[in-house]
Amino acid sequence: MAEIERVMLCTFCNKKFKRAAWFEKHTCDKKRRFERRTDVTSIMAHKLFKHWQKRTGLLRRGKTKDFEGFAKSAFYNTFMKLAEFTHKEYVISGFKYIDWLVDMKVPDHQWCWETGLEAYRQYVLDTENAKVQAETTCKNIKVWCVNHAIDLEKFFATITPGQALNMVRENKLSPWVLFAYEPCVVQLTGRMDGEVIHTLNEHINVNYWITKVESDKVEFDRVNNICLRFFNDT
Repeated sequence: MAEIERVMLCTFCNKKFKRAAWFEKHTCDKKRRFERRTDVTSIMAHKLFKHWQKRTGLLRRGKTKDFEGFAKSAFYNTFMKLAEFTHKEYVISGFKYIDWLVDMKVPDHQWCWETGLEAYRQYVLDTENAKVQAETTCKNIKVWCVNHAIDLEKFFATITPGQALNMVRENKLSPWVLFAYEPCVVQLTGRMDGEVIHTLNEHINVNYWITKVESDKVEFDRVNNICLRFFNDT
């Protein structure tokens, strides 16, 4: 009876091998990508990729790509370059940068251009305006309380850290309020555990915002006054 020939298959490039020695020595580009999965840049690139998929509506529920899937993706090199670029250029939050790129409909081949980065930094300066952010957050809090049948004064004590994290992700809860308004700091921010803080840090850079809030007494007082008037007069 003829012996059945054993064929080994590379799951990354689908190349077939008849000899184990050849299979063990084989290193295709996608396999090398997978072997880099524990690199800091690879980890961040994968996270940016998943955020981009979700932000663009390409990520269906339960269809998140694991790293092997990312390594096989046509977008692998794009997001590796983006992860390196955002780190090198000290972009405060790669996730926020992705949001901006999507909103501005910037083509992926321009994601790492200096002109785009300059435009993004100007956008950040404009949107970090403490007064505007505090007032917008108050409006969003009012909507949330109406939708959940919660009294305004109970918002910070009632909303869960996870729900608050989602509001931050959606730009509905400003870091100015999260770290400057005392009732929020005591009743909400103080309840955030390590896992939530870690995720929050990926989106807004917690240390950056704490330093910013503590170093700007004028804006700190402005945010508190806006929030105090809102919660006392509404």
